[in-house]
Amino acid sequence: CKNAIYLTIEPYDSQDANIALSEKSIDYSSTTDKQAYAFQLDFFKPVMPEVRKSPSGFKVVLKIAKKEKEWWPRLTKERLLLNFLKTDFERWKDEDESDNEDLDPPARAYHSFPPWVT
Repeated sequence: CKNAIYLTIEPYDSQDANIALSEKSIDYSSTTDKQAYAFQLDFFKPVMPEVRKSPSGFKVVLKIAKKEKEWWPRLTKERLLLNFLKTDFERWKDEDESDNEDLDPPARAYHSFPPWVT
């Protein structure tokens, strides 16, 4: 999407999720009865440090506005292959399909929580 990032997090039985957003990155942490989870992503370009959260069952959907309204070649600053991050192709939009982005906002990335212990 040209205007925003849509990020879905599936925290699996999370009891106290924390999301910290800055212009350059997002930090997420949560705990369950057995384990603590965390991830940190550095964005490709700056974003607005406000986030709109939309709980959806066992998921948290975040809408993060980009500072500059432009298409990004990737989500992260570094060219990394992150095994816990994947694209939601059901909601994907190519640059030439974006006549009216507000009608059907795409989810550019889908986060399936990794088993990282903090």
